[in-house]
Parts: sequence; structure tokens; C-alpha cells
Amino acid sequence: ILFKAVNIDIKAVQEKEKGDFLISEKYDKGQSLEKAQKTEKPVLTFFYANWCGYCKRFAPTFNELSKDKALKSIVSFAYVNCEDEANAELVKEYDIQGFPTVYVIDGDKKTQIDNSVLFGDKGALKTKITETVK
Repeated sequence: ILFKAVNIDIKAVQEKEKGDFLISEKYDKGQSLEKAQKTEKPVLTFFYANWCGYCKRFAPTFNELSKDKALKSIVSFAYVNCEDEANAELVKEYDIQGFPTVYVIDGDKKTQIDNSVLFGDKGALKTKITETVK
């Protein structure tokens, strides 16, 4: 019996490590691009797909950034689920061809954050966002 319990725990850990969750359920809590733009601040926008492993890897970082007081004072945050038909026009407008894709959107100005920065040092990512907004 002890052996089975250990196997179940190992399986649970393996599932968690695989990123077996949906970004749309775990992190995307209704902060749409449209809603974020009403704040009149630039919007850091995370375009994602639930099946994308890199998106699942980046989602906790984006969530952490969205809670950073310094960043919240200068940008709003938005999630865009590219699999949702309601977002098809946004996906087309921003020419989303790979995931994850992160933009700083400030009115008509759209600046994509390079993926190499997304997966690097969080401090460097925060600096890049701050520089892009200024």
C-alpha cells in the first residue's frame, strides 16, 4: 500500500511538472485587452494558447509581473487566449504566429517584447518593460 501511495504522489508531481493546466483557467481571470485599455495606461499583453508549453512556462512569470506594484503603476495587464474565436480579430491584427507573444500596447504604438527576454532574468524583463513604456 505504501508503494502505491508513493507512485500516486510521483505521478502528481510529474503531471505538475508537465504543466498540465489551462492558462485560461489558472491565470487568465477576465483581464481582457479591451478592459485593460480603459485604464489609459500602456497594456502589457500576453497572447497565448492553452496547448503551448512555452506559454505554460511563461504564465507564472506574467502573473507575478501583474502583481508587481512598480509595474502596475505604469502598465495594465491583459491576457489574450488566441484559441478563443472571440479574439480572432486581435490575433489577426497583431499577426500572432507563434507563442507566447507579448506586446506593450500604448495607443497606436505596439512594441513586441522579444521572447529571449521573456525567458531570461525577471529583472531584465522588468527593465525592458519599463524602458518600452517610457
